[in-house]
Amino acid sequence: MRPIIALAFCTAVAGCAATDGLRSAGGLFGTSAEAPPAPLVPTRRDETDERGYIDQVTALAVEPVPGGALVRAVGLPAVQGQWDAELTQEGEEGGVLRYAFRVNAAPGPRPVGPTPSREIVVAAFVPDEVLRRITTIRVEAARNARTAGR
Repeated sequence: MRPIIALAFCTAVAGCAATDGLRSAGGLFGTSAEAPPAPLVPTRRDETDERGYIDQVTALAVEPVPGGALVRAVGLPAVQGQWDAELTQEGEEGGVLRYAFRVNAAPGPRPVGPTPSREIVVAAFVPDEVLRRITTIRVEAARNARTAGR
């Protein structure tokens, strides 16, 4: 009986360790942290992308997938009805891969609504070749940013 309990405990502990961060060929990404917002500087993407920044990024996770990692972010718009959300890659500099969390504004006046009903989840794939060059992933919003680093 004791060996079965020990095996169950080891399996549970091993499963917990796997979710603490991302292990890939490039290293380990830990939990995310809030960062001050960067100045919203126009980028080459702004010329064709009319969507604005989401109000806040509330969570960021980097999860391993075959061939790379999935960057998953949760955003909180100021009002209900935001749509067509996406993480758009804004650049890579000094080991930091930057994304903007973009959404289309809701038409007309909209209610604020409860927080859970406004949350939007988006993701972007980052290939292994890019992961090898970077140490931090940053997702920017209008009022804040979140980073996940090694």
